[in-house]
Amino acid sequence: MTSKWLFLRWALLVSLVTAANLIIIALGWFVEIDNLDRTFISYTIIAIFWSMTAYSGFLTWKADCLIDDRHLGPIVLGKALDKIEHQADNVKYAENLCERLGMLGTVCGFLMMLLGAGGFSEIQSTDQNKVTQLIEQLGVGLSTAFLTTLVGAVCGIILGIQHRNLSRAIERKMDEIKK
Repeated sequence: MTSKWLFLRWALLVSLVTAANLIIIALGWFVEIDNLDRTFISYTIIAIFWSMTAYSGFLTWKADCLIDDRHLGPIVLGKALDKIEHQADNVKYAENLCERLGMLGTVCGFLMMLLGAGGFSEIQSTDQNKVTQLIEQLGVGLSTAFLTTLVGAVCGIILGIQHRNLSRAIERKMDEIKK
């Protein structure tokens, strides 16, 4: 079988993610990141996600070409696949990084809430302007916390799927070589 099934699985996943992104952009939700995430951590997560998705695609293509190459000996193939597997650890690292940045955004959002709400004791329930400012500050912090958590988790999950796709294919081929 000389088809690129490994790369095609990656391309299908990326196509679905791209379609979802286009829908999000068309609905105007992407623009809302400016309003909801004052730390801009979500943009950092998205940048890491897309750069590592491209890197994962490159590694997947390379591995797929090696797996389908019938002219390589088992030792050469094993070494080449082992090298790709080590490079794929960067995708796993990016997965963890996205999730951790999402959690960092959560903490930053909660800090923004607490620091903005520092005047709880000073606010009189009759002062409408101060109560409105407090609620706005709480909303900014809460939206930052939730958005960064969501973006970090979703990007981490999708990077994890890409890494799993690649590493399982390499693992299966390495088992095949050892037999």
